Amino acid sequence: MTRHASAHRPQAPAAAARLVVTAVALLLCLSTTTAAAQRAALALSGSASASSTDPAATRPTLSLTAALSGWRGPGFDADAWLLADVHASAADPFTDVRARVGTGAALRYATTFGPLGTAVLEAGGALIGPEPSDAALLGRAWLGARGTLGGVALELAAEAGNAAPREVAPGRPAPPDAGGREALRSLDALRAVADATPGAWDAGARLNAVYRLDREVRLYLDGAARLVAGDAHLSGQLALRRARLAGDVDGWLGLDALRYRGETSLAVGVGVFHAPRRGPTSWLRLWLGSGAEGVRPGLEALALRRLAAGELRLQASWRPWLAPQAWSAEVSFDQVLDTATLRFTLGAAGTAAGAARLQAGVRWEHPLPGAR
Repeated sequence: MTRHASAHRPQAPAAAARLVVTAVALLLCLSTTTAAAQRAALALSGSASASSTDPAATRPTLSLTAALSGWRGPGFDADAWLLADVHASAADPFTDVRARVGTGAALRYATTFGPLGTAVLEAGGALIGPEPSDAALLGRAWLGARGTLGGVALELAAEAGNAAPREVAPGRPAPPDAGGREALRSLDALRAVADATPGAWDAGARLNAVYRLDREVRLYLDGAARLVAGDAHLSGQLALRRARLAGDVDGWLGLDALRYRGETSLAVGVGVFHAPRRGPTSWLRLWLGSGAEGVRPGLEALALRRLAAGELRLQASWRPWLAPQAWSAEVSFDQVLDTATLRFTLGAAGTAAGAARLQAGVRWEHPLPGAR
């Protein structure tokens, strides 16, 4: 019986060929609408998860995303993308291979909205086809808004769905605005570490507020919540940043809290930001945190360096008191070519329980003829 069932599973070469054929189809579909778009992009990413307690949970995944972005209209711009992925089980990676196809879009709209002045509204959604063993489509939808109210810069984001965000948009080409992408990243993290079963529904929201106390000092408040399979996960951070503490160096103080699976962790941090007027910002934070394992020190760092060929970005975090993500590291390089941009990314993250995830990707972006 086992042999008979295996014979009906897609073989690895056939799945790879299907991914290539699908990629060509995606590009042909998107090319019919390139007249109004500003940029085209291809993203190829691969990932694998591993667990010290459940080796069978490992499942390598390869995803290909084709995206068009920069459609412009009266006050708005938009992105659209198509994606295909293949993934295999750890128990039988050469025969238990499945392929899926998905699509998505996002819209960004700027308008004048009462006391908020100029407000930016964002919305998007994505769907990916079901696996043979599943009857339901997987997808996500999100909303976002940003504006200033009484001297306070506000960002709001909400998201819901029954798939992990990286499944429906591996390259995360949307929302088009960088602030919107950052707003959703904290929601992504809470879903990713909650060990939600495939197809389980969740909903999350995030609020970020920045208040300028004077010309040099800003107060930051960030909070996120996600409900996954009936369990509520909460995170929050309160921070104070003093600009030009010494030349291009800013000072930073922060408090961090996380409520995860009934356990609460707290941490206090101090750090410095190197923020030159004409250059990328880098930072270093030192933490002292308390969790289920007791009081532990921690460290976070981001380093950006502009090179002749592009920009190198290094980011690392080690906060062992955080059960969902005790450590992470990522390196990326943006290479600027004559008419395009390449981004190479390699990252890894792990939990306190011993689970780890490795992800690598390359993204190619090219302006289309007639782009403004």
